[in-house]
Amino acid sequence: MTSNVFGPQGVQDRNCHIAGDVCRRILAAPELANRKMRRARAAKERRAKPANPVNSGQSLGRPGVRGRIAEAVHRAVCEFSGTDGCGHCMLYAVGGAGILGRVFGRTYHPQAGSMAVLVDPPDLWMTMDATNFSGGEFHCWLGRQTGGGRVEMIDFASRHYRAYWDRLVDASEFEAIESGMYVRRDEPLEGHSRPKWNREAPPDYVWTEGLLSEWLRLVPDRQATEAVWSMILGHLGVYEPLVALAVEHYQRLGASPMHETAERSPAAAGQ
Repeated sequence: MTSNVFGPQGVQDRNCHIAGDVCRRILAAPELANRKMRRARAAKERRAKPANPVNSGQSLGRPGVRGRIAEAVHRAVCEFSGTDGCGHCMLYAVGGAGILGRVFGRTYHPQAGSMAVLVDPPDLWMTMDATNFSGGEFHCWLGRQTGGGRVEMIDFASRHYRAYWDRLVDASEFEAIESGMYVRRDEPLEGHSRPKWNREAPPDYVWTEGLLSEWLRLVPDRQATEAVWSMILGHLGVYEPLVALAVEHYQRLGASPMHETAERSPAAAGQ
């Protein structure tokens, strides 16, 4: 695992803190169709409110809080995008950074880079290679330096790893349906059966400080991260409704203690 965490080039942390009103400066991800965006904005802007002051009583170390954040982000991304969330890792990063900044006062930087998941041990990996960023191949997550060369990393989109495997394959044999995502054109593929996912289900979220588990690699790429941040900082805010939704879902889940015991935590999936 690399200890790098990239922030927006030439911008001080105080100007890129994804909390409170920062989402007023962010445009929706380009893969969202205009029709979906108009529908989503009309529904969410009615409920969008100014950011609440940071609640210092909230602790990320309390049991169930991290799972509650992850579930709130997932529900917000699904509602905002009108999809099941798969393929919208950037939305998960922005929504997650919004909750963590607005509710907890923590600054996390969205990262973009390469990902590898061990789908069939010991040596079959699924990869997204950010060297093909121009072709839409990359993954997004959150990062924060914690001192001593250590990095805290959060991936709120990890629940979709298996779906990525079902859709993300050799582009030369498959047809692109959206940025970085491919579907099978023909079945079977030249008479060969396609390798199958052969491990436990992925966790609903990955949240770690230090080393990642042996089955997962997240490596930030400077060019990809700078491109993502350029997109974020270069536009005005359509994402505020996304963060408002995420905070709203987080608050609602606080009244549901069953969620804390039912979540699939990283510990349940080898994290």
